[in-house]
Amino acid sequence: MKYILITNQEEKEDDVSNDIAEFLWDAGHEVDVADTTQVFSENKKLHADYDCHISIIGNHDAGQSVLDMHRSVFKNFNACKKAGSILIFSNTGVYTDAIPYPHRIFDYNHLDRASLQRFFRWCRKISLFIKA
Repeated sequence: MKYILITNQEEKEDDVSNDIAEFLWDAGHEVDVADTTQVFSENKKLHADYDCHISIIGNHDAGQSVLDMHRSVFKNFNACKKAGSILIFSNTGVYTDAIPYPHRIFDYNHLDRASLQRFFRWCRKISLFIKA
């Protein structure tokens, strides 16, 4: 699979985004990393090249849905939605729309390296995101 990981230049999430990209790369996938300014300025057809769009939402407001937060990361959400699935790492867990509506597939209390390591161990155990 081909993933695009969107980072926010204004937030300190380098370790988290690097860990996510490294996990997917080591699992046999192609991973591109771009910041939000690149996504906004790139051609909309770029989004169709990816099987999954990943965003990191460090400060998820409980009053706002995770999907709305993800939409704010991607300027043209409809183009992304047609292109593939989404994977969202927030401070409340990992969400995906691989199931009809974005569901939390993994729960933690804070997005940090320790939580990600637990998530990656869980993924390896059930062969989730591991290329066969």
